Amino acid sequence: MSRIQRRIIIIAFVNFAFVGAGLWIWSILANSILATIISALFTVTSVTLSILRALQPAKQLYSPVAPPQTLLSRSQSRLIVGILFITLLLSDSGMLWIVKELSPAQAPVQSVRATDFQSTLQLANPPFHTEPPTRFTYSFEDGGLDSWTKTGHISTLQNTMVNSGFDGRHSLQVTFFSQSAQDQPFISVNPSKGGPSSGQVLSAYVYVPGSVHSVITGQLYVQDKNNRWSQGGFVNLVAGEWNYLSFMVPQLGGSAPQLGLQFSAMPFNQAVTVYIDDIGWS
Repeated sequence: MSRIQRRIIIIAFVNFAFVGAGLWIWSILANSILATIISALFTVTSVTLSILRALQPAKQLYSPVAPPQTLLSRSQSRLIVGILFITLLLSDSGMLWIVKELSPAQAPVQSVRATDFQSTLQLANPPFHTEPPTRFTYSFEDGGLDSWTKTGHISTLQNTMVNSGFDGRHSLQVTFFSQSAQDQPFISVNPSKGGPSSGQVLSAYVYVPGSVHSVITGQLYVQDKNNRWSQGGFVNLVAGEWNYLSFMVPQLGGSAPQLGLQFSAMPFNQAVTVYIDDIGWS
C-alpha cells in the first residue's frame, strides 16, 4: 500500500471520527433524528468511497501527451469534498453555526433565582384578604340580652348556655306560645348605631330542640322610621338542628331603626322553646 493510499484511508477515518463525535453530541443537544440519519448516510458513503478508491492500485502512467493519472479523478475528488462539506455542516458545530447565523438576534437571557421569581410573583399579584365582609353581630357571648326585648306571648327571654350557641357557648333562649294563627309573638332590638340598610342581608340562626314536636315557623323583619315592617317570610323550623334564616333588606331610605324575629307555633296554647344566635347583617 502506497503512501498516498495510507493517507487517503487516514483522512477517511479521521473524517469518520469527527462526524461521529459531532453526531453523538448533536443527538444529545438537539435530539435531531433526521439530521443524525442523513449525516450518518453521508459519512458512510464518504468513507466507503475513500477506502475503495485507496485500495485500487495506483496507475502512474506518464506519457508525453497525457498528464500522469492521479489516485482520484477530478469528479471523484469533488464528490468526496462535497460529502465532507455536507457531513461537516450536519455535524454538531456546523448545525449550531447554521442555527446561530439564521436565527434572529435575541436579547441575552439572564438567570433568575427562585427567590427573585417569588418576589416578582408577589409584586405582580399582591396578596388578597380572605376575611369575610364587615358584619355586625349579636352573639350574646357577654352573657346579657344586648337590649333585646319581647312582645306577645313570650314567657322567657334570657341568655343561656343550655344548648350552647351556634357561634360560641351562649345563645338567646325564647319560650313562647301562640293562641291562634294570627298570634305571632316576636323579639326585637333597636341598634344604637342603626340597623341594616337597603341591600344588606340580615341573618340569624334558630335552634329547635329535637324533643319539640310542635310545628314552629319563624321569620326575620326590619322596621323603618315610619314603623312599617318588611318581612322575610315565615319558614318551617326543623327540630334538632340550627336553622339559618336570611332576608335581604329592601329600600328603606336609610338604616332600619329596629329589627327582630317573629314566631308562631301549633298546636296553639302549647309553650315551646327555641334558641337564637349569631344575628347580624352585612
